[in-house]
Amino acid sequence: MSADQVPGEAQVGEVVGGTARYTLVEASRMSGVQSEVIITLVTVGVIVPSGPAPEAWVFSDLELLQLQRAWRLHRDLAVDLDSMPLVLELLDEVERLRRLVRREQGGVTG
Repeated sequence: MSADQVPGEAQVGEVVGGTARYTLVEASRMSGVQSEVIITLVTVGVIVPSGPAPEAWVFSDLELLQLQRAWRLHRDLAVDLDSMPLVLELLDEVERLRRLVRREQGGVTG
């Protein structure tokens, strides 16, 4: 981790592409999020690892990005972990609508 990197945020290039696989321990170490919090986020449906149980879970790098996004919302804005799936869904919808508006406006921003 670099001196200017915030704990809980991966460096650019660490979790890109959707092909890497991480165990629970590795996901915790890579993201800076405690294993217990990751288990809670899996329980509420924020991320869905492959594998039947925590000791066998495997996370993709895209799931790590979602994990980090959820952790930042919890840490910075005190979003309740149980409410996180709804919050993330609404944020995704806002982003989808913004893209639609930009496309309808011909890419004009401002």
